[in-house]
Amino acid sequence: PLSAIVNFARGAMRRVRSDNFDNQTMLEVLEQISLQAERAGEIIRRLRNLVARQPPVRSSVEINDMVREVCSFVEYDMRKLGIEIHLDLSPEALPVRVDLVQIEQVLLNLVRNAMDALERVPEQRVLSIHTSAWGEDSVRVTISDTGPGIPESDMRHLFEPFFSTKASGMGMGLAISKTIIEDHGGHIAAESIPGGGSQFTLLLPTYMYETNSEQASGVC
Repeated sequence: PLSAIVNFARGAMRRVRSDNFDNQTMLEVLEQISLQAERAGEIIRRLRNLVARQPPVRSSVEINDMVREVCSFVEYDMRKLGIEIHLDLSPEALPVRVDLVQIEQVLLNLVRNAMDALERVPEQRVLSIHTSAWGEDSVRVTISDTGPGIPESDMRHLFEPFFSTKASGMGMGLAISKTIIEDHGGHIAAESIPGGGSQFTLLLPTYMYETNSEQASGVC
């Protein structure tokens, strides 16, 4: 959301400087900045609750909808970097019961990491996201890229706090992501793809909607 705020603000400044704007456009930009600022605050609040072990805020959501929304957050940056995104989403609904903000942040962190990796290759910058049912009780999400891959020496440290392969990285993104996924009863793993690239896999428990009979018995 902070990146989105910066992008919207810069776009607005460019329009003002070139006198190429109208009141309605500026109102839409300001609304987006306000929404993203509120979302940033909500992310921080949810992460604080996670660290403090507060009762989780969970709701039933569709994983494909979350993937599409996360991709919309980075659409501008992907175009700017010349990254091609391939979405291979399950045609069937994949419901999960999660903290929406937290899981979106995990997905966004993995997509951002893939984009950073793709910046280091001169061409064929492709990011792929696949969703599917996994067994009878799990939903699987894979995020893969055609970047340089992950050195074998780094693989065993990826999810450790304060370990980062980036010069300016804090080394907390994957550690927090692992904590969030495990707190949801799921699993996260990483691997290097032969011939270049990397892939991260998330598994989350499938949410089984209550049947009418179960709901009725619950009321009784």
